[in-house]
Amino acid sequence: MVDLHPASVDLEDVYPGEGRCWTTLQRQAGLDVPPAGPDDQRIERALCRMLHLNDVKRIDGLQRLLYQDSPPEADPDDVAQRRLLVLLGYVRIPYEHMLQAWKNLWQSPALRQELLELLDVLADRIRSLTWRLEGALATLPLLVHARYSLDEIMVSVDERSSKGGLKRIQTGVYYVERHRADLLFITLEKSERDYTPTTLYNDYPLSEQRFHWETQSNCHAGTPTGRRYLEAAEGAANHVLMFVRQRRHDSRGETMPYLFLGPAYYRTHRGARPMQIEFALKYPMPAEFYQEVKVAAG
Repeated sequence: MVDLHPASVDLEDVYPGEGRCWTTLQRQAGLDVPPAGPDDQRIERALCRMLHLNDVKRIDGLQRLLYQDSPPEADPDDVAQRRLLVLLGYVRIPYEHMLQAWKNLWQSPALRQELLELLDVLADRIRSLTWRLEGALATLPLLVHARYSLDEIMVSVDERSSKGGLKRIQTGVYYVERHRADLLFITLEKSERDYTPTTLYNDYPLSEQRFHWETQSNCHAGTPTGRRYLEAAEGAANHVLMFVRQRRHDSRGETMPYLFLGPAYYRTHRGARPMQIEFALKYPMPAEFYQEVKVAAG
């Protein structure tokens, strides 16, 4: 990949969506590029959805796989392989077919090389700090203040479908029973086109370390779910993990990732069906993100 800085070009200009990438630009210009593989269109579409990657640990794990001379041996228990699989758009296949995805990618040397170079650029532009989870949550391969797509989050907590692949969800909350963790997926700018009247929850930051969140419309303190929220305290058995994004789509029309804000602890609540809960964040939001979402929530 060429150096973007002298040309004052951003990655978002090279990857504007709709499957355009550096390799397709070279082919359109008539340059000598290795022949296409069997799944190039899927991979080309996937590259523009990877620009959110913002932690070295995740990038290193992906590069470790991609630098191999031949397709790696499929290992569904390897979180890096599960992540690469969904990042490449293989979201509906059982993990038992993972090896075929790697064979397809290795038959596209131009795109595999582009992906390696893209990951280098993404690593170079990291400016934010991330933290590992601690205590009972330390085994979860999620970093506080890293950005994740919803599918990446689900493969990170290793929730699997009945067919043995990624479990895809469309709800704003999900309970991971074996970790006793409620995952909250929060979009601040809600459009009536994308949300029903019963899901237009009133969620917003109160400060860099406090957050107002509304539960599902049928939730109250007497329900098992409501009790879990109220029992989420530092050191407690139940956990709440908060993922927040400003809006559903970015300026390119791509689905926005979530920023993982980490563990959230119950402070107070009022009302029922829905409950309005104030949570305290263990880690303050990044200052720049807080300013963005404060404006969005206003």
